[in-house]
Amino acid sequence: MIILIVQSVVSLVLIVYLIFLIFDMLDFLIKKIPPLPTSRSVIKFLLETMENKEKKVFVDLGCGMGKVLIAVKKRFPETQVIGYEIWPSQFVLAKIKIFLAGIKAKVFYKDMFEADLKNADIVFCFLLRNFMAPLEKKFEKELKAGALVISNTFTLPNWKPVKTIRTHNNEKSSFGTLYIYKKE
Repeated sequence: MIILIVQSVVSLVLIVYLIFLIFDMLDFLIKKIPPLPTSRSVIKFLLETMENKEKKVFVDLGCGMGKVLIAVKKRFPETQVIGYEIWPSQFVLAKIKIFLAGIKAKVFYKDMFEADLKNADIVFCFLLRNFMAPLEKKFEKELKAGALVISNTFTLPNWKPVKTIRTHNNEKSSFGTLYIYKKE
């Protein structure tokens, strides 16, 4: 009897996850946005960069499965962490991983352009190049003076980084390079 219940629960979970994957594939076909997971080495450098910064509110635009949110909250427990994600399976997995990690974090199933950034002290993003110009306009309009924007791999078109950190040894590739900007 217990084995039958466990098998039923596992089957239900797999069916639900399969449905999420189908939605993800449809989302990808419509929006052409692939998930871009942040590497451990990038997270390590991100946390080091945040070490002596004002970090009351950290926002991750396109937070994926919540890996960055969890790392930031564990290293800086006093920081409020907020993520935005539009991939259904990534959003659900972020919620599950955050719950299992036992941390407090907010994750919204919402487009990053609908994110509330007015209280953000640090905004992190690992997004494709075509999103950076519209995001730059959003940052100019919504971020408070002194807020940091940390972008993985892709640069803002008109802002000059206050610091650039290579998280790898490949001089020819910008992949994994952190660009740190400060809102004036």
